[in-house]
Amino acid sequence: MIVSWHWLLRWRIAAAGLLAVAAFAWLAGRFWHPYYGFTKFVQLDEADARSGIHEVRENPVFT
Repeated sequence: MIVSWHWLLRWRIAAAGLLAVAAFAWLAGRFWHPYYGFTKFVQLDEADARSGIHEVRENPVFT
């Protein structure tokens, strides 16, 4: 059976894209904290936490 070159190229590009998304999800998932969630990923400082929007002031934020 002869495999089409275009099909093989599309499969490799799709596999590479899926691998990149999975790698990003795994690396970003390392920033999750049970109490703070993903706010460690945002990296707010104390001044931003005090003067931020209502949702930032009312919820636990990693600073």
